[in-house]
Amino acid sequence: MAYDCLFEDLLDLAQNGVVGAQYDVGLCCEYGCGVRRNLKKAARWYRRAAKNGLAAAQFKLGCFYSEGTGLKQNFKKAAEWFRLAAEQGYDAAAYSLGCFYAEGKCDKRNYKEAAKWFRKAAKQGHTGAQYSLGMCYLEGNGLKQNSRKAAGWLRKAADQGHIRAVVTLIRLEYNTSSRPVFGIRPSSF
Repeated sequence: MAYDCLFEDLLDLAQNGVVGAQYDVGLCCEYGCGVRRNLKKAARWYRRAAKNGLAAAQFKLGCFYSEGTGLKQNFKKAAEWFRLAAEQGYDAAAYSLGCFYAEGKCDKRNYKEAAKWFRKAAKQGHTGAQYSLGMCYLEGNGLKQNSRKAAGWLRKAADQGHIRAVVTLIRLEYNTSSRPVFGIRPSSF
């Protein structure tokens, strides 16, 4: 019952152009808080907030287009919304855009462009982007191969608990050294 009252208040604010309330109504519609869950309505409210420049809504709308949630799947539109949010400094949007370029969802694979967006998100502390940027350096995808820079970005991701970064660092250490890795010598494998 309390959610119903809150939702009605939010809806009133949203209909009167309050951008944050438009986003919050989208969240309520997406998750069914105070209103029946309705992904199409959620997408409509996210679009209103996104068109009003709210980066979080632009990112959500990009996710909806990417996944085909409440909207017809459209990678081109997803990328457009991710770019708008990323240009405002929304790290998850920059990471998602980097993934789109790396996976070829923006026409064709473009590792140089992917690395650009991974770097933007990685500098903001996004662990997935730190890992992905490290892998770009490690494999020479979109950037000149540089194992030192790769290890630096992988270490940042690992320090935040990114498991794949930890495993990659262990493999690098194991393959490049006879020193113990976490107390285990390579010869003991």
